[in-house]
Amino acid sequence: MNGALSKAEEALNSARGADESLVKQDRLAEQVLLDMTKAQQKASAAQAAAQRAYDSAAEAKDRSMGEVDKVDEVVKAIEEFTVSDKATPEDVRKEIAEVSDDSVALPSCCTCSLVPM
Repeated sequence: MNGALSKAEEALNSARGADESLVKQDRLAEQVLLDMTKAQQKASAAQAAAQRAYDSAAEAKDRSMGEVDKVDEVVKAIEEFTVSDKATPEDVRKEIAEVSDDSVALPSCCTCSLVPM
């Protein structure tokens, strides 16, 4: 009977050891899951910030392209007037005012006498 009791104690000790190991592994798994959840939240926040930055850059590009189109219209109108024998500085000023509708800002260094300031 001592042999059976000894084997039962061994089995009990082994089961307790396995239980302790499983408890440690469970704690470790919970910590890993928590860390992964935090990493996923940070990644989602970074993705949202990147999307906002992209959207802002795309909007800025669209505005810039619109301004380029307006400047191209002004240049084309000036070229058409200056090629013609009838173009006067006043005609150029009027055309610039009509085409630009005051939304195309010229650099402050521009001292061209054709552009009303």
